[in-house]
Order: sequence, then C-alpha cells, then structure tokens
Amino acid sequence: MPGVELEKYRARYPAYFVAVFCLVLDVASTVFLMIHMKWYFIDLLPF
Repeated sequence: MPGVELEKYRARYPAYFVAVFCLVLDVASTVFLMIHMKWYFIDLLPF
C-alpha cells in the first residue's frame, strides 16, 4: 500500500533533516562561489 510506504519514508527521512541538508548545501555552494569569484577577480587585476 502506498500510504504505508509513504509513512515509512517520512519516518526515516524527517522534513527537518531535508531542510537542514538543503540549507547546508546552499551555504556551501555560496561559500564556494565566493571563493571562486574572489580568485577570478584577483586574476583580472593587472599585477
């Protein structure tokens, strides 16, 4: 029955775990992009 499978899925992977995972992924990608753009702009400097 799909309802039972859905309950098992929700019990195993709570919504807050998914939210925290998305938040960590967003912060990590933002930091990576900031570092990447920083080095990119340093390479654009004429010295």
